[in-house]
Amino acid sequence: MSGIGEASLVLGLISSTIAIFEAAQEIYEAAGDAAGLPKRFRVAAEQIPLVHNALGLAEHNINGQNVTEKALQSAKPVLERCKENAARVKDIFDHTIPTKNAPKAERLKKAVGIKLKSPR
Repeated sequence: MSGIGEASLVLGLISSTIAIFEAAQEIYEAAGDAAGLPKRFRVAAEQIPLVHNALGLAEHNINGQNVTEKALQSAKPVLERCKENAARVKDIFDHTIPTKNAPKAERLKKAVGIKLKSPR
């Protein structure tokens, strides 16, 4: 694959991963009260801005053509896994974190589901 094609592919992976993490962050922030969530959820949510920033820097460097084709090729599998993990985080947040305005029954149902799945 050409350098331009490889860069486009990697930029696409970065952009989609950033979008997924932004959606996960929105879900987490919509919950309003992080105190009722398991510690692992809070830790994961606290790391989203760091990952978002790192991906943004990578995107900036690729757009500025400051990355070799070899670096792009080696980044591709890492970014594919990152995208998969981002999708898993978003899916978990989406299915287990109730929104701030959710009815009390829904908040309790999701809270019980979280506690049952959490090892702590």
